[in-house]
Amino acid sequence: MPKVTAVEPMEDYRLKVGFNNGNTVILDLSEKVKTTRFCQLLKDDLFLQAKTDCDRVYWDELTEVSVTELFELAQREKD
Repeated sequence: MPKVTAVEPMEDYRLKVGFNNGNTVILDLSEKVKTTRFCQLLKDDLFLQAKTDCDRVYWDELTEVSVTELFELAQREKD
């Protein structure tokens, strides 16, 4: 499984995610932030503080998206 090498929060709750295989995707999380799991990202510009540890994108100790889930989100957006 590829690793996340970079994450860049963008306006309108989009994330630009780079992988060690050279691919970059832009994911639209605007619907996700309306869910219970991600709604805290709407507060205090937390969304703009996205980080990565190569295996996930995370914002705090409770909110994260794994590499596997990132690929699933990218595939859904592609379809």
